[in-house]
Amino acid sequence: MRSLDKGLSWEDRKPGSQLDGHTLRTHKLAPHRIYESAGGEEPVFHKGGPLDEYVTLSAGGFAESHDGGATWTTRTEGLKEHHYTWGLAIDPANPDTIVASAALGPDHAHGMAMAESYFYRRTAGTPRSRAACRWTA
Repeated sequence: MRSLDKGLSWEDRKPGSQLDGHTLRTHKLAPHRIYESAGGEEPVFHKGGPLDEYVTLSAGGFAESHDGGATWTTRTEGLKEHHYTWGLAIDPANPDTIVASAALGPDHAHGMAMAESYFYRRTAGTPRSRAACRWTA
């Protein structure tokens, strides 16, 4: 959603943006660009494991706008199976270098019983890659 009149009225969510937005970022060197990390799309429900039920996401999780939020593009190449993103950082010197935290789903991101998350890094002109660090409970 966005407002062009300081919140008096709002436009609905744009195609290509994510439904479950967690973090929005902008960058002073790319004034019309907006980055969105989100909960992903296409839930898959599982039974068993340390929890009776849990969900993973099989698509989505990150989107960008290059025109101030008028249009959005889902950008998930290189995220492998980790389509639940939440933390997001942009290199202060390069708006094309992005780091995001990602997991299989919300229970893997936020729950101690299944905690396992990763960092992914993307720089323009190179494929997104999973960083060498990983946290588990």
